Amino acid sequence: MAETKTGQIDKLIEQKVDDQIDKFVRDVADKISNFLKQNGDYDGSYLYVPSEWDKDHNNCRTVKELRHDSMYDVRKGLYTGLKKQVKDKMIAKATKELLEKVSLLS
Repeated sequence: MAETKTGQIDKLIEQKVDDQIDKFVRDVADKISNFLKQNGDYDGSYLYVPSEWDKDHNNCRTVKELRHDSMYDVRKGLYTGLKKQVKDKMIAKATKELLEKVSLLS
């Protein structure tokens, strides 16, 4: 029974983290889209993103070519990248905070 409750709590924490990442990505994408619209883009539904990179004389990466991606693809890319980079750390932090709160109840 305890495993089931723990599993449910883990799922709730994971869903909360997914929701936080999703909200952040939507907020960023909305800001980009609004910026595009306010500054002359017809509807803000596409964004130029790097498709190919070069190295300059200092060996720094510079954009060689751009592609025109939909904001859906931009959001999906941000979401996927952020999940890969920080989701596990966010879950660990949320779990630790929950355990600290539970220990205060004891």
